[in-house]
Amino acid sequence: MSCPFPWLAPIWEDFARRQSRDRIGHAYLFSGREGLGKGALAEALAAGLLCETRSAGLDACGQCRGCLLQQAGNHPDLRLLGLEDERKSIVIDQVRELIEFFTLKSHYGGRKIGIVNPADSMNNAAANALLKLLEEPPSGALLVLVAHRPALLPATIVSRCQHLHVT
Repeated sequence: MSCPFPWLAPIWEDFARRQSRDRIGHAYLFSGREGLGKGALAEALAAGLLCETRSAGLDACGQCRGCLLQQAGNHPDLRLLGLEDERKSIVIDQVRELIEFFTLKSHYGGRKIGIVNPADSMNNAAANALLKLLEEPPSGALLVLVAHRPALLPATIVSRCQHLHVT
């Protein structure tokens, strides 16, 4: 998988440069209007980082074990956190499961990636629990928050993420 949409190419290329220098941070906040592909960008980034045969940049091969597991939605080093059935917000139990996911070692020796989409739907208790993970990230952890309305997130969470505004 490569850059999901042409208008995201500058952000994608920036991540590819960061990856080539081993300079990807532990937490990012993708914000912008709904429908711009922020979630697709986060998942493509995860696919590129979890690909086992990636040669250059972040383009996933689509055929290795890591790519096939990610495409099937079963990669043990990737956790997607979103709204559950009939709920209007992400709750603390979901964030606790994400924290537990990050405390375990990586199955394949690479990164562990968590994507929270939409992050601006977390309730206060969930946001406070996530803050602990952002303050003390485990080695090899990458957390990507996707928000349509980042002003709804606590300032303490926003300040601990590298903020990328998607236009």
